[in-house]
Amino acid sequence: MPQRRNELSNQVRSEPFSYRAAFDANSNVEYEGWAVPGASEGSAIWIIARHTYSSNLLTATKWAQTTGSPPADFDQVWSSYASLTYV
Repeated sequence: MPQRRNELSNQVRSEPFSYRAAFDANSNVEYEGWAVPGASEGSAIWIIARHTYSSNLLTATKWAQTTGSPPADFDQVWSSYASLTYV
């Protein structure tokens, strides 16, 4: 299986990621999350992005951050995506 590279942490993984998405009222992907395969949605091992749109065009992507951690780290909980802090 081809390896996938995580651009944010410069890690190489030989397996695919678990993926989740949540959509806004216009069917745009508003939140995306990635974790190791089989990860529980309640485990703090997700990296989560929030996308914002204007007239259905993507205008920004921000990453969930826990106080004291770098942005875009695999330390988020997918089931809490809507209440996280994005920077």
